[in-house]
Amino acid sequence: MEQNQTAGTRYRQKKRVEQEVLTGECKAVEKKNEALQERADSLAEEIQYMKDSIEEVCKARGKKRVL
Repeated sequence: MEQNQTAGTRYRQKKRVEQEVLTGECKAVEKKNEALQERADSLAEEIQYMKDSIEEVCKARGKKRVL
């Protein structure tokens, strides 16, 4: 009986530690995902700015070029 209790306690403690590790990994991945999303948004804005600039240059030269 005591051996079963000890085993149950060890099992629950092991599961608690595993859950804490997974929670930490999840938070780290979420933080990285947020940073990557911000970078993607920034790059998308930069691409749009460049496309707009190219369009203005083409218009100034009298050419019509749609991107």
